[in-house]
Amino acid sequence: MMHLVCLLSRSIWRMGSGHNFTINISERLHISNLKEAYPSTNKVSYIGQMLKHNKQCTSLDYMEEALSHLTLQGW
Repeated sequence: MMHLVCLLSRSIWRMGSGHNFTINISERLHISNLKEAYPSTNKVSYIGQMLKHNKQCTSLDYMEEALSHLTLQGW
């Protein structure tokens, strides 16, 4: 966790503050990921399966956004 905080603070120093950041994308992704997740469960203990699916999809979505941003920045 501390490593993440250090990376975040370095990122803020390098790129400036994130005035345009919002949590709305997280909420939108969360809803769409869960709607996709339920049909893929076996309907037994589906909450844990849906949470795992949501975590994986959200992580992939954030990685995709970060890579897209870095590509635009010329990294």
